[in-house]
Amino acid sequence: MMEFDKDFLGALFEQAVGSPRRRQVCDLRTSPQDTGQRALCALMPGTQMPIQRHEETAETVLCLCGKLDVVLYEEIVGYESAAPHGLPPGVG
Repeated sequence: MMEFDKDFLGALFEQAVGSPRRRQVCDLRTSPQDTGQRALCALMPGTQMPIQRHEETAETVLCLCGKLDVVLYEEIVGYESAAPHGLPPGVG
């Protein structure tokens, strides 16, 4: 069992501050056979995470300190418009 104490988190934050992307990831998987995505991520102010897509799995985010701005995107399979030129009303 892993314990995340102040010393562990402090070291993770120091690594994140020193990273050009302002983040550091600690892999929490216990063996190569562990195929789940489990990680503890230190995200410092100013970092940005790329858009991620999980078609068959879920992602759980837990903020231990600070705050996160999360943007959720929904895939649009098709678009129907009453406008004759295919643009939404009021555009173009």
